[in-house]
Amino acid sequence: MAKKRVKDEVIPDPVMQDADQSPSVAKCILSDNYFLLLLGITLLGFFLRLYRLGYQSIWLDEGASFGYIQDTFLGTWSKAVEAKQAPLHMVVLHFMSIFSSSEFSLRLPSAIFGTLTIPVTYLIGKRIFGKEEGIISAFLLSISMMHLWYSQEARMYAQMVLFASLSLYLFYVAVHDNNRKIWVLYVFFSTLAFYSHYYAVFVFIPEIIFYLLLRVFIPAYKEKSLSLQDIPSLKGFLLAMLALFISTLPLMVPFIQQAISRTSAAPTWGIGQSVSFVPTMLVEFSTRVPLSSVLFILLFIIGLIIAGIRQKEQCAYLAIYIFIPLIASYILAASMPFSPRYLLFLLPVYLVFVSRGITGIADWFSPSKKTKVSSSNNNTRNLILLSFVVLIFILTIPLLSQHYTTAQKEDWRSTAVYLSNLTKDGDAVVPVPNYMRQPLVYYYSNSSDNTILTTGYTNDVKSLSSLNDQYERCWFLVTWDIAAANPDGTVLKWLDGNATFVNQVTGVYIFTSPKI
Repeated sequence: MAKKRVKDEVIPDPVMQDADQSPSVAKCILSDNYFLLLLGITLLGFFLRLYRLGYQSIWLDEGASFGYIQDTFLGTWSKAVEAKQAPLHMVVLHFMSIFSSSEFSLRLPSAIFGTLTIPVTYLIGKRIFGKEEGIISAFLLSISMMHLWYSQEARMYAQMVLFASLSLYLFYVAVHDNNRKIWVLYVFFSTLAFYSHYYAVFVFIPEIIFYLLLRVFIPAYKEKSLSLQDIPSLKGFLLAMLALFISTLPLMVPFIQQAISRTSAAPTWGIGQSVSFVPTMLVEFSTRVPLSSVLFILLFIIGLIIAGIRQKEQCAYLAIYIFIPLIASYILAASMPFSPRYLLFLLPVYLVFVSRGITGIADWFSPSKKTKVSSSNNNTRNLILLSFVVLIFILTIPLLSQHYTTAQKEDWRSTAVYLSNLTKDGDAVVPVPNYMRQPLVYYYSNSSDNTILTTGYTNDVKSLSSLNDQYERCWFLVTWDIAAANPDGTVLKWLDGNATFVNQVTGVYIFTSPKI
């Protein structure tokens, strides 16, 4: 029979008692040094991406993005697809423009996507190599000049890198843990990566190659009689690939059309197929400056070697992820215009290898933290790690200063103001090449300036001569893109003979005709 409870007796709550005896979740998190470091690094990265976000002028590609979103949701989607562009980022910008179409607002999604990639990079480094590599690579990404640049641009690259990094991480986890929810998340974020940029196909190909190589072909070769039923994750892998194929199917035709159009003619701009292709990419991934990039490249090579010796499977996964797209891009560069930004999704993995190089050097000079060592050896190791991080940060400081204080894009903002002070009623404004009207119209209103902003002409001498005859005065706004649109140089020769150079406004050269 149960005892009668004594009046006013306080019986301790077992749940509360357990809570008192064990630290709270918040305390556990705040006591985790790596979490606090990651939080600080992420906040640093967010500040760097938000600072002076609207400083640089809208340039050509951002002007094109702005043009796509001047429609309804479905109209924006359709315009992007018709232009053979992955539509997801244009839709994001469309909804952002409901609140504001300022440079800051249009670039804010990229800044957010770029910031979120920092903790994802930590997860990649931690899962593949360890916490140290994760935290160092997250820091390197937070101050990366290449990543910062595209995190402050109203284009899809920072968004694509975030989703591609999640795809990379989740695929590795799914293969090893064979968790259905992880496979679902992998398909979801991989699909978002493809809908952000079609070059994400080079995210999926290395993942598939890694799985087949490490989980099917090599085990089958070793066992001789290995059955596919012996591979626990095979069912999850096959279902995930099927789901990924189905989810990307709506954009498969535009993707194929873009691939055909990009490779149908000899490229007139971009990085060509040459021996400098890979070094150029490594410099872009490092600091974008050849001299200061040497340290990064050496650490990358060291990290690749050390991982290849000590962590073969992890190294194989990341190496396949890097080198397959690099090799494919080198081949494609012979037949399509290629820019390093297409491979921006490789940057987090590159920095993870750089971080592995740093920890590998620290291991060389002092015993690994995983063995029983004296506190002096641990202090030496930590000092080496800190020295590399500080050195890299010092190398980055002048680059950051230049990034925030120098106009590094064609300054259409200043050009529009300058042009308004030059023109008279009835003058014709002629962007050369013609597609340069896209960033111009973001700032310049020909209706309020009573000028004619010409359209429909081609980038050749005959077309420009016709415009010159049609209007009493023409103002030609010329950028370096004319070399790509008119590779034989005849337009520049025509301008030299028929127009007067007036001024240059940060990458925009202004000519007028008739000559003055």
